[in-house]
Amino acid sequence: MNNRLRKITIVGGGTAGWMTALILETELSRTSAPKDRPKICLIESPNIATVGVGEATVPRMPKTLRQAGISERTFFRETNASFKLGVKFCNWNTDAKGNRIDYVNPFAHGQLLEGLEPAEYFLRFGNGDRDYTQSISPHDDLGRLCKGARPLGQPEFEQRFGYAYHLDAVKFA
Repeated sequence: MNNRLRKITIVGGGTAGWMTALILETELSRTSAPKDRPKICLIESPNIATVGVGEATVPRMPKTLRQAGISERTFFRETNASFKLGVKFCNWNTDAKGNRIDYVNPFAHGQLLEGLEPAEYFLRFGNGDRDYTQSISPHDDLGRLCKGARPLGQPEFEQRFGYAYHLDAVKFA
């Protein structure tokens, strides 16, 4: 009895549906012969309008594009993409004096410091006038200075600093 998977159906289109199809097709093409690959079918409703807003990706997206063989330069050009270094939450909290402060969640994680996780090290010893995010990552500073994730001219997908993309969702789909 042959229990080989013959068809995969993805219900729902948009970015999530099409990315799922891309990832499946990419991985299946690497792991199986064409005759053994299941057929991928994507069902998308013609009656549901596209939202048509800008969209942010997750920091894993550069690796996904690379694995799928998509040029980052082409991706930027075709989707009007820009680098995204993190997410800024305005008026997220208050400081010790009661002033509203913002928080930037960087697409980065800190390194162990003297055997301690960065958050534990920061709580124990602080870091002068710098907040936690500035202690573990340059992302907040890069954003404030209108700098990108890497200098122009560096190779595609060079990840000195973690990043994601912000893009035109309709063009991306």
